[in-house]
Amino acid sequence: MSQNRVKTPNYVNSLSPSVAMRTQLILILCALLSLLSGCGTSAILDRNARAPEEDESIVVFKVSPANYKVAFFPGMVENGMFRQDQIFGHSRITGAPKDGYIVAKAKAGQTLALTSITELKEGSTYAGNHFEACGGTRALVFEVPRSRVAYLTDIEFERSGDRVAIRYRRDLEGAIAHVRASYPGIGRDIQPLEFQILPTAGGCGGGTVIIPIYVGR
Repeated sequence: MSQNRVKTPNYVNSLSPSVAMRTQLILILCALLSLLSGCGTSAILDRNARAPEEDESIVVFKVSPANYKVAFFPGMVENGMFRQDQIFGHSRITGAPKDGYIVAKAKAGQTLALTSITELKEGSTYAGNHFEACGGTRALVFEVPRSRVAYLTDIEFERSGDRVAIRYRRDLEGAIAHVRASYPGIGRDIQPLEFQILPTAGGCGGGTVIIPIYVGR
């Protein structure tokens, strides 16, 4: 089973209390209202999931370690930068991995970016240390295709003091094996999904410290 590292990011994010609190409140509110508003956690699929409709896709990606929760927010790419939607910008995919992977549905045509991560405290599904891509920090960005089952990447986090390094690897065969074993009703071939690592536009709020780091290949 081949494993090819295809992209190496160079950001680590450290949030001020104000930005961290804002992000945590958004994620908690989104979870509480997921059944009514379609917030991010409702996009995570269970074993009974079926193939995507014409106006959506299923996105598959691996997250490790298992105590990291990720949140993908919508926005747009302008002048080579990702600008997060600040008005209708609730997270579209939010969750921690199950059996190593997150498998979620998202509406086609959206541009999503991994702009928020939480290192969860033991036994918690919300509380933990929050990190956010902002103020030029680079983030993973992709566009949701139409009616596909798409493999994004393997995302690896490594905490060191007040920093978190992020690496991306490609292991399509591993994702195929996981979906076939855990989601038999999807019944589609999995195709690789292209993504970019782009700087984020906009500020970080008062007191936020951004610590860039280069993770060697």
